[in-house]
Amino acid sequence: TLTVKNVGSGVANLNLVSATLGFSNGGLSASPTVALTTLGPDQTGTYAFSVLGVSAGTTNISTATFAATDANSGLSVPVAAVTSGPVAITVKAKPNLVITALSASPTTISTEQSFQATVTVQNVGGNAATMQFTGESLVFQNGGLIASGTTQATTVTLTGGATRDFTFTVVSGASSGLTTLTSATFIAKDINTNASVQVQGNTATPSTITIQPKPNLVITALSASPTTISTGQSFQATVTVQNVGPTAATIDFTDATLTFLNGGLLASGTSQTTSATLAGGGTTSFTFTVVSAGSSGVTTLTSATFTAKDANTNVTVPVHANSATPQPITIKHRPNLAITAISSSRSVVSTGQSFLATITVQNVGAQAATIQFTDETMVHDGLPAALIDSSLGQSVTLTGGATRDFTFSVQAGTSATAVHITSATFVAYDVNTSAPVQVSANSSSIVTITVQEKPSLQIMALSLSRSVVSTG
Repeated sequence: TLTVKNVGSGVANLNLVSATLGFSNGGLSASPTVALTTLGPDQTGTYAFSVLGVSAGTTNISTATFAATDANSGLSVPVAAVTSGPVAITVKAKPNLVITALSASPTTISTEQSFQATVTVQNVGGNAATMQFTGESLVFQNGGLIASGTTQATTVTLTGGATRDFTFTVVSGASSGLTTLTSATFIAKDINTNASVQVQGNTATPSTITIQPKPNLVITALSASPTTISTGQSFQATVTVQNVGPTAATIDFTDATLTFLNGGLLASGTSQTTSATLAGGGTTSFTFTVVSAGSSGVTTLTSATFTAKDANTNVTVPVHANSATPQPITIKHRPNLAITAISSSRSVVSTGQSFLATITVQNVGAQAATIQFTDETMVHDGLPAALIDSSLGQSVTLTGGATRDFTFSVQAGTSATAVHITSATFVAYDVNTSAPVQVSANSSSIVTITVQEKPSLQIMALSLSRSVVSTG
């Protein structure tokens, strides 16, 4: 704007001859748009110029000229010198937006998983650009795999030369595969002109996102070792799990349990505090220590429960199927040995005489007992001589409910006395646990053997009924 003042005392009726602006830098051009016609005494008026920035830079409006004629006389109107100082004008280049980088985090995801996509934009122009993020979208090479959710409602001013990252939340679709983030579209405006600014270039390397199906866990096998146990005995139960999906699953065994058809027979102790990452297509086995309860019977291992999480999303993944054959476990009562009878082949013997003594043992439990006769003795009183056992070294397995006679060869001592056989001791082991089994009861009657001195005969006299006889 050029301001002119009539410093004379009369009314000036003007015919504009010319009006110009002078610039210190030729990057601007100007032309007047409004002409003054009448200017009263001591009045001011303005000439408006339309100025166009031709090239970027800073310039000054340093001079101005004004020429007019008096409309009445046709003579030139004298103009005094410009009294105002220079006016500085900065001309900036238009915004020039370029996409310089594309990234995704993570780059490997599961179906229907959200992830972050980042677009880096640089304004390589000299002028700031205000970007309106109200209707932007990301450009994918395979858009069918990406669901909605890329809108980021915000307004950002990007100065000339500046770089800015814009992050979008993206949700993958239900299909697996590879997709590539190639670009982005958005609305940007020049803050000086309010004109739309287009993205002029894309120098970014495309970012590839791998979309995998969710983990799919299947129990494929169940086993126990041993499968026949005694009450109170611990055993190992193994669960084999396969991840039939391609995405790794992290399995957390902090709250794992085994599922039994008859859980009342199983005590606690099935937790295994560990975690494992099962890759897609991988199989692994997990072993639990289980302790049977005090009841006998048959229970069946049918399944297992545990916490598994998608390694991509950290979302809990259930077990989708169980194709394993159930594993039965037979639980038997512990061996329970009782002496039920004691007998002797003779009730009266002579000193030094051998006789047989029989101990009858019954396993009143349901579980077999292996009885080792390595250091057994017969329990007696009043016998000064030792009992000789000819059964040393025998090993006998006694099944549940069965009875067995164990015979000892006994030799009486050298003194006459009464021997009382009351019991017997021996070593017995549970064939399942190898734990010692004690004799829990003795319902036998005490057997008494009388030991007498041996007979000692002497010929004391010889007599004849006749002293003379005939032949025949």
